[in-house]
Amino acid sequence: MAVDADRMLKTIREAAMLLRATTGRRGMVIHLPKETADFVVAGDLHGNLTNLRSILAIADLDNHPHRHLILQEFVHGTARYPNGGCTSHRLLDAVSLLKTRYPQRVHLLLGNHELSQWTGRKVAKDDVYLNDLFEVGIEAAYGERVEEFTEAYDLLFSSMPLAVRTQNRVFMSHSIPESRHLPAFDYGVFERFGVGDDDLGKNSPVYQLVWGRDTRDETAAEFCRHVEADYLVTGHIPQEKGYAMPNSRQMIIDCVATPAACMLLPANRPVTTDEFIAGIRELPAT
Repeated sequence: MAVDADRMLKTIREAAMLLRATTGRRGMVIHLPKETADFVVAGDLHGNLTNLRSILAIADLDNHPHRHLILQEFVHGTARYPNGGCTSHRLLDAVSLLKTRYPQRVHLLLGNHELSQWTGRKVAKDDVYLNDLFEVGIEAAYGERVEEFTEAYDLLFSSMPLAVRTQNRVFMSHSIPESRHLPAFDYGVFERFGVGDDDLGKNSPVYQLVWGRDTRDETAAEFCRHVEADYLVTGHIPQEKGYAMPNSRQMIIDCVATPAACMLLPANRPVTTDEFIAGIRELPAT
């Protein structure tokens, strides 16, 4: 089915505006309101629309008006158009529609691939630059309007928060900084509204946050202490089972393929470790 390009551009731009205006946003962090009953958080999607549909079925937002949904890592998937372009921009279109439908209850976290696409920092896989394939995919879908859509997607990326936190001390971000960066890590980046050039370079706090792969218990504990959290939910690191708890405080979830998982957790009361682990929801095999 053909997509109305004008309507989609308007939707993406509106979603970017709504990301900036979300209730509870303070700086680069969304603080879920106290009336939130529970939330569903997903891992890396990388263009996987099938897994997004499964996550939406679990979230069932229409029948749970006090439930929130947190999504992350949207671009640079494996599906291709006939011209070789990446189709993952379609996931951005889909989550933009979701944000406009549930403006206060759907939250889109910035991941390392969005950061790379937005800032033009090349990401390669199998000797192919994913950034270039993404742009070829936009051209396959929207033809001569590729520049308009690229600008709209960049606006969306620049509007995404870095984290979501709950009243019961669960902190969600794409990843966490590695231990070597923690002593000098600029936690003030969470408090600034929007990020400047100093926040985006390879030695910046945003880069350190979304690219970190340190899962040691002491690293998670130190980060939790600084962000005043008991538990962390992240993505970024691929998981064979779709999820893993590499330390006592952190759950990594992955929605890129099969197996895949998300989490459903309460937001209005303290969560025990057993409840935190039991929050895993495996997605149907595709």
